[in-house]
Amino acid sequence: MQNRLSATGVTLRVDHDAVGATAESISAASEDVAFYCATRYLAADLPGNAWISSKAATVAIYYLCGFRNNPVPKTVQALYDKAIKELEAVQLGTANVPGLSIGKSFPQVVTQRIDYSQYPAKRLVENASTGNAEGFVEYTDRYRPRTTP
Repeated sequence: MQNRLSATGVTLRVDHDAVGATAESISAASEDVAFYCATRYLAADLPGNAWISSKAATVAIYYLCGFRNNPVPKTVQALYDKAIKELEAVQLGTANVPGLSIGKSFPQVVTQRIDYSQYPAKRLVENASTGNAEGFVEYTDRYRPRTTP
């Protein structure tokens, strides 16, 4: 943030609580960027990307400039609007983050069909019987024609 605003620019905005205001701005910006990108990209890949870091820095500067209800400079407002517009495009899927591959794995619903008819508890084995059993229902296989003894 000091590279864009200068060290004096940051100090003038957070002179009462430099560490807290800067950390709060960076944290809020990181959460905003994650909100727009975490649905399509792995969260672990976001911090190491230069494009993501640039957008997060822009959002953090916007929050830092508006800290204590200070007016945000027009140039910072324009950069913030551009960054949010680009992040929204990423979220909608009309743009991709440069240097990152889409890596979010979404749950997939798989419909399974279990067919127990192919694995019956009893199966008729031809020519293995010693006679005709009384009182039992003969298994019929719907895929195989019935044979008579």
